[in-house]
Amino acid sequence: KQDILDVKDFIAQHTDRYIGIIAKIENQEGVDNIDEILAIEGIDAVNFGPVDYAVSKNLKVGYAMGDEVKAAFNTLVEKAKAAL
Repeated sequence: KQDILDVKDFIAQHTDRYIGIIAKIENQEGVDNIDEILAIEGIDAVNFGPVDYAVSKNLKVGYAMGDEVKAAFNTLVEKAKAAL
């Protein structure tokens, strides 16, 4: 969350132009904090990095992601839909 707030502050200090903000979720911490992240005003999108997530969990990385990665992705999709 703090990373996003820091980016928003940096943008506000350096330009008047609109710059979209995409939160990238790459590890369990991001999944665990998704409600808090989605509550930040000004978030335009959320992106899930399944390979990054798998690596952060020391899971096998391959074409077909395992159940744990799919479960994290599904959690993020459900939470993002609910936040709309």
